Amino acid sequence: MAELTLAAIEQLLEKQTKTLTGKIEASANELAEMIEFLTKQAAHKDDLKELAEHVDNKFAEQAVSFNFIESQIATLRKDLAQLSKRTKEDDGAFTKDLLKLRNRMDQFERQLKKIKQTAAHA
Repeated sequence: MAELTLAAIEQLLEKQTKTLTGKIEASANELAEMIEFLTKQAAHKDDLKELAEHVDNKFAEQAVSFNFIESQIATLRKDLAQLSKRTKEDDGAFTKDLLKLRNRMDQFERQLKKIKQTAAHA
């Protein structure tokens, strides 16, 4: 009877060994598939370098755009300052011209009064 028990234990052990071996092989296959998938999907050094170059190029393009915009704003500010100064100068000159014309008109009116008075007495 001891032989039967030993044979039964060996059979049970062999059966469990086969089951465990099958499970280990299946797990190893699944793990290999996962590693293969991750390897295919993972970013490689060249991919990261290409991405970094792309990002650097985009930032460089933006820097050029910002520099252009800043230069345009500086030009507009300069033009606005010149226009403001010229407008003040033109306003001052216009006011002076108006005062001159008013003085001239006052002189003409005085001369006209004198002529009318002279004509009325004559």
